[in-house]
Amino acid sequence: MHILGLMYYRDKTRDFQDEDLIQKMNKAKVIMRESVYKNITAEDIAGELNISYSGFRRAFKEFTGTSPSKYMVELKLNEAKLLLSTTSQSVKEIAYSLNYENPDYFPVFFKKRMGMTPLEYRNSVEVKE
Repeated sequence: MHILGLMYYRDKTRDFQDEDLIQKMNKAKVIMRESVYKNITAEDIAGELNISYSGFRRAFKEFTGTSPSKYMVELKLNEAKLLLSTTSQSVKEIAYSLNYENPDYFPVFFKKRMGMTPLEYRNSVEVKE
């Protein structure tokens, strides 16, 4: 009986830890979404969640299927697409506002990911509307 009790306790403790980790990963995603215009790193987020950087990276990838840096790149790319389709900001202004390290490289990066330049994307969205 004692062994069964220990096994039950171990499983419940693991569930609690997993739930805590899930909450932390959800909080990390919120922090990233709220920080899309800031220059925030995975180290910063791990510190805010009070977990190690390597533990954060491992857990984030396990729960989302991607690394924190790739997740942030996707968030910024989606925000850039939104800005291109809803504002008249220049491509360079958008790159600066999203804290791209090299705003002059942003159009090259955008084309690699989207298959068209930022201006081509903007024009394609305008035509559809």
